[in-house]
Amino acid sequence: MIAITGFAFHLRPDHVTAAIVQLATMYLLFMAVANACSIHAPFAIPSGTLKGTRPNMSVILAQLGFAVASPVVVGLPAVIPVVVEIVLVQTGVVTGMPVSLGLSVAILAATVWCYRRILTWEGRLLAAREQQILEVVTGRKE
Repeated sequence: MIAITGFAFHLRPDHVTAAIVQLATMYLLFMAVANACSIHAPFAIPSGTLKGTRPNMSVILAQLGFAVASPVVVGLPAVIPVVVEIVLVQTGVVTGMPVSLGLSVAILAATVWCYRRILTWEGRLLAAREQQILEVVTGRKE
């Protein structure tokens, strides 16, 4: 879709590439936040249905907090390079340079570095909470 949009609106190739890099950054950030939410606030979905069981209020609030916070956590690193490039172009400091692409690649590199550390931490947390999560998602106490 990004390539089609770039072609349809005659975007510069560096802007299309920057958008793809930003998409990768947003994906990694979303996965890190969603994994943490799933580990801390799991809820059961009975087999054969997509309807969840009635979770307690803390799970509902945690899921709601995730839904409210995730656009900011996920979207902000993708918006920063575009805003910086727009400001630099509007002020006349830089014109025609791939500022957004360079910043997007730097942010992706930082995100990959952080994601690897977060994934290790989430793996340890998941191992520590495994039995509690299984009790919730299966709906039984063992």
